[in-house]
Amino acid sequence: RVPILNGESFDPFAPRLGLFDLVLMNGVVEHIPLSVPGLRQRVLRSAWAAVRPGGYLVINDTPNRLWPVDGHSTQLWFVPWTKPGSAWAYRRAVKLGRHADSPTSAPGPLGLEQVGAWGATYPELLGYLGGEDAVECINLLPGHSERVSYVDAGSPRRQKLEKLLHATLVPALRMPLTAFAPSLNNLVLRKRTAG
Repeated sequence: RVPILNGESFDPFAPRLGLFDLVLMNGVVEHIPLSVPGLRQRVLRSAWAAVRPGGYLVINDTPNRLWPVDGHSTQLWFVPWTKPGSAWAYRRAVKLGRHADSPTSAPGPLGLEQVGAWGATYPELLGYLGGEDAVECINLLPGHSERVSYVDAGSPRRQKLEKLLHATLVPALRMPLTAFAPSLNNLVLRKRTAG
């Protein structure tokens, strides 16, 4: 049996449900507007609060705002690099037929945010959850990301580049390989236990 709960927020359900070993946010983060002050941070912190110490938050299928192309919603260059909720990005997407207002989202630039045109970055997510003191990124542990590929399996040159990045950039910057990919995929964060 699986209970289905529907509400404006998880917070009213939290006391009744307790803590979880794993919380999955699959294709969620990019749909939480950054232009609504504090909303994304509140949602991520609510999800993190539902994870027991030693438990995991898995973030998957969230576009990486470091990439210059919005590969999720509009397929347009430079949208992710504009200010979230940018009127310019909205007008451009509408003009080029890559976005239209819908009854299922807010009109205007906020609606473009709600459909996921502005993703997230790894440092942003880490900051929402309390930083490296509170979060252990499992992808950075030896043996946990070497076999996860973020490139086309049929591209040997890209596979070589990925291996090089994994061996050099990942340890130097202490950021998982997915932090440099077009989407934040298979990002596994463990809540550190006290002590």
